[in-house]
Amino acid sequence: MRRKQPKHFKQSPPLLTDFSPPELWDSYRALYTRLLLSPQVKEQRAVAVAGVRPGAAHAVVCANLAAVASRSERVLLVDACLQTPQQHALFQVSNVHGFSEALLGRCEWAACVQKNVRPGLDLLSAGAWTPDVAACFHTARVEALFEEARRSYGLVLVDTPPVCCSPDALLVGQSAAGVLLVVCKHRDRRTEVQESVAKLHGAQVPCLGSVLVREARSRAPFCITNC
Repeated sequence: MRRKQPKHFKQSPPLLTDFSPPELWDSYRALYTRLLLSPQVKEQRAVAVAGVRPGAAHAVVCANLAAVASRSERVLLVDACLQTPQQHALFQVSNVHGFSEALLGRCEWAACVQKNVRPGLDLLSAGAWTPDVAACFHTARVEALFEEARRSYGLVLVDTPPVCCSPDALLVGQSAAGVLLVVCKHRDRRTEVQESVAKLHGAQVPCLGSVLVREARSRAPFCITNC
């Protein structure tokens, strides 16, 4: 029997819980299954998740996708949104050391990982941003980090900055199977979505699909479409 939602839950929390609507769980399971069927994901075992414009939607989708996937395999969630990190806040953990420090070579990435933020799910938070770390995306360190992570995890999910605002999603996507694009209904313009897809194609980064996010009031906040 499904437990009754506590009264203090005045609105649905960003992360999936036992009190989340069943159709929301089903949507994320469908998204996870769709990615597993992708030949690129089967080979690379790493996926970048990016929005079109700045916002919280891509972070929430990435976090919930990681939570669902962790029920089937060991998952590493990486917050590559170094200037506007959100994953540590969603999971309510520290952000003292993380991806930034690993890219700068100040510590081993594995030492910065926070274990079991959810069962089966580890988090490499963004860490402290500095101007120097942005240049590290153009080095082989990103690809080397993900290559090592794939040896320890069944799936690596990377939350990246929006495609229209930063090249980081393209750089991370080149080291992964591709980019899953999160589109906000009624906010992201068609031209902006087209521009984002064109940027991915121009960088020869596969677009693994798109997630259409509806208003937060909806019981099923997103549906899955193809680019």
